[in-house]
Amino acid sequence: MDTTNQNIKILSDNDVDTMMENLTGKAIKELSKEDALMYEYFIASPYMADFDDLNSNEHRIFLGFYSNLNLNLKTFFAASQTANVIYSIGREYNLGDNKISKIGATIRELLVGNIFIKDFPMAVSLKLGIDEVQAGEIANKIISQSFGPIIEDVKKIQRSKFPEKIMQLQKEERPAGLTQTKPPLTEGGPRWPQPESRSEAPRLTQPPKPPMTDIRPQPAPPQRPEFKIPDLVPKIEAKPQLNTGAQKSLEEELEKVANIIDLRNKPPEK
Repeated sequence: MDTTNQNIKILSDNDVDTMMENLTGKAIKELSKEDALMYEYFIASPYMADFDDLNSNEHRIFLGFYSNLNLNLKTFFAASQTANVIYSIGREYNLGDNKISKIGATIRELLVGNIFIKDFPMAVSLKLGIDEVQAGEIANKIISQSFGPIIEDVKKIQRSKFPEKIMQLQKEERPAGLTQTKPPLTEGGPRWPQPESRSEAPRLTQPPKPPMTDIRPQPAPPQRPEFKIPDLVPKIEAKPQLNTGAQKSLEEELEKVANIIDLRNKPPEK
């Protein structure tokens, strides 16, 4: 009986990913600082993350989109600081390089306009296979720590791609108006409820004393912060107001000059 293949264990995809991450982590520790930063860039940068083939049609479509971006967004995509922030946040949550790369790819999809910003945590949750609470924390940190220089650009992309969703979001956030119950109308005007007659006061009975129990307050469970949706309303810059006094004096001087010119061109009276 052939027993050659009896001890062979078939590895699942998760087992292979774990082995590769362990080997990669060991190799990174032996890299120089410059090489490690370059590795983090290729793993986490939205410009490079999760592209299996740089010659793929998907990568070419992205490069076409990237070429039409303004300098601000191009800098965000290509900056090593962006990749460093994403990689650091991923390691903070003990995520492997494969999942960190998916975070970078999800950020790219958000900036391209394929993801509505309210759905950003859900997209992270689905891509990484983690719960939405943790995904919301990761999304909050990414936006707060790296989106500062491009937040107005992100708003423009979101408003152009999802105008109806933004209108619906603003309706949901608008507080409902206070309603007041009106009294029923009668011939003699509104009829307000009359106070009850106090013919006889009810007798008060002493309630039974409850048994002694431990009434010490219990500590409340820790609450994780919810995902904070950035304000998508466009920023309106106030126009500088002209000094009306200076403008008026300027007009008066111009009028004097015009009068002098008219007098010089006027023929002498005979």
